[in-house]
Amino acid sequence: MADIGTDHGFLPIELARSGRVPRAFACDKRTRPLEQTRVNIEDAKVADRVEARLGDGLAPVQGERLGTVTIAGMGSPAIHRILRGKGDCDIRRFVLAPNDDAVALRQALFTLELWLDDERIVEDDGRFYPVLVASARSSSRARAPRSPTRADLLLGAPLHHGGPNVRPWLQARATHLATRLGATAGRHRPAEAAQLLEDLDILRAFLFRAERSASFR
Repeated sequence: MADIGTDHGFLPIELARSGRVPRAFACDKRTRPLEQTRVNIEDAKVADRVEARLGDGLAPVQGERLGTVTIAGMGSPAIHRILRGKGDCDIRRFVLAPNDDAVALRQALFTLELWLDDERIVEDDGRFYPVLVASARSSSRARAPRSPTRADLLLGAPLHHGGPNVRPWLQARATHLATRLGATAGRHRPAEAAQLLEDLDILRAFLFRAERSASFR
């Protein structure tokens, strides 16, 4: 596996230390964090399994065959840019954890011909984050993907899978959108206001459904 934007390398180090992966690459474009990553690798005694590599995006692992690539803690546009630079990497699966609502990232996955295989909402210190699992489309898939609806882009896989964090995540999203909608008053941006209102209606409708379903408890 490879962790892109690894910072101090905690994820690949833990995966290697626990035996979940036989080999890992901790990649970052910043020299100083990667120096600390190398110290952490030595301290954890996993230098035979984790290698720190300097470079932007997927450049440090070009030509590698990887089961999983993780990209976390960045905005959707930054993750999209990295995915576009896949090059000749042979990657079976991406695990993506953007620090925003992931609407743009879900659209990007469709554009890049990647399947959104799964998605979960995780909570950390009172904040909710989507974690997306994506893989390359193949001819063995039973059907061609349809174009995503606005609800698909807003809600992703939690629209279908549920989970205990979905309701509070939806509530937080709806509150955020309502605040943004209120802020547009008097700014003479009718298109922006109309999109926010549409998104808010979609979220509220799904929240109504989630509050009555055992799948979201």
